[in-house]
Amino acid sequence: MKEIVKTLSLLGFALTLLAPFAGADTIYDSEGFEAPTFTTGPLNGQNGWIGTGSGGGIEPMVVTSPDPVIDSQAVRMEIPDIQGAASTLDLPIADLVAAGYDYITVSFDIYRQTDSWLSNLWWWWYDPGTPTYGLQWDQPPPYGETYPFGWDGTGTPTVLDNWATVEMTWDFDSGLAMGYYDGQLITTVNITGISSLTGWAFSLAHDEGAGSGPDVAWLDNFEIFATTGPTLLVEPDPLQAGQYALLTVVNANPTTTTYVAYSLVGPGSTYIAPLQVTLGIMNPVQAAGSAQTDTYGTADWTVYVPPFAAGRSVWLQSAQFQLVTNVVATSVQ
Repeated sequence: MKEIVKTLSLLGFALTLLAPFAGADTIYDSEGFEAPTFTTGPLNGQNGWIGTGSGGGIEPMVVTSPDPVIDSQAVRMEIPDIQGAASTLDLPIADLVAAGYDYITVSFDIYRQTDSWLSNLWWWWYDPGTPTYGLQWDQPPPYGETYPFGWDGTGTPTVLDNWATVEMTWDFDSGLAMGYYDGQLITTVNITGISSLTGWAFSLAHDEGAGSGPDVAWLDNFEIFATTGPTLLVEPDPLQAGQYALLTVVNANPTTTTYVAYSLVGPGSTYIAPLQVTLGIMNPVQAAGSAQTDTYGTADWTVYVPPFAAGRSVWLQSAQFQLVTNVVATSVQ
């Protein structure tokens, strides 16, 4: 590959809040649990949701002010001071893996209040594998942390008395899942054993002994969106020493600055802070100058493969802000 003047990690960009990626299919949008889609009262049976209370827990309710709400309505989960009480809501969906999606994001807002709460708020995919669940932990004061991917990832202090946004992305092309809290990357986890994604659930659960108090939590703006993902194409494959190669990205964000990197080390996990992405290659080096995708999300580069690269293995990947492609593993002949 041609020599590079700087690595991706040196590129400078302002950080922004996360947003659905271009070309994504909306799998589910609660539309803020607002009217007329939702009416106040029990959530169960509304717009595909199943709501239950168990062990003395109160089934999830659609509420308005004076409960904390975004816009006009939100969902309230409540449990009394009873060991084993739970308030649960879940949403069955068609299998996203079977549908061919390889880039899937779940996003929602949470409100937790300052009190003596000692109850976990869990969320999870119905399906086995890693990472398929997360939680706000029931550690006593000082209050516990939010773990977007549960014990499979890293936590961050829970925001109290204000709404906070959790967003999780599963990138099956790179084999990595990224968890964000209020727009900041908190954790990156390797994806293992996930062969289906068929539904999502939340549960506020009292698993401390009686006497630690009741608890309540609010949810809003629940969304699932997915795409087949941006793809990096390499021609020819394998690469030819002393010849030019064409690298092409398709299905990326349109009219966006785009980068392509290579590694001579192999696959791995490398976080690029300015782009807020985790590449699936180790020691990435920029393979060519940046390119601007067209209105269809396509960009390409023509790069020279030097003769001395013959016999080497090469791993390539492209990236935009908050977006990565698949990793292409190839070699030079």
